[in-house]
Amino acid sequence: MDKLKLSRIKLLIASAALLLVLAVVFAGTSHVSMAKLAPETSEKLRHDGGSDYVTQCARCHGGDGRGQTAKGRQTRAGDLTKSRVSDAKGIRMITNGSGEMPAFKNSMNADQIRGVMSYIRGFRR
Repeated sequence: MDKLKLSRIKLLIASAALLLVLAVVFAGTSHVSMAKLAPETSEKLRHDGGSDYVTQCARCHGGDGRGQTAKGRQTRAGDLTKSRVSDAKGIRMITNGSGEMPAFKNSMNADQIRGVMSYIRGFRR
């Protein structure tokens, strides 16, 4: 095989390896850090409580609110798509905790908690 063909093959292999690495990196990037790449999405999440939901609640309740994550099944997290809890009660639950759900009064301020409740309302069917 001549040197030109060999160098083209090496370049093709290196390019494929780089594409694979980039695919793995972007596939493993969390929703919150991907939001940094899309400022308009990040602003919307911040405005409606979505970023706080992602960082504080999604581990158990999941990105879709159904509670079907490993941690959600372990702690019996509620399915937020079926919840009919009033906003006032939901805010109290987020603030003070409920069952195995921790209280968030020390990690989120009142506006953030209201924003999360507003965001959660969007999961309801």
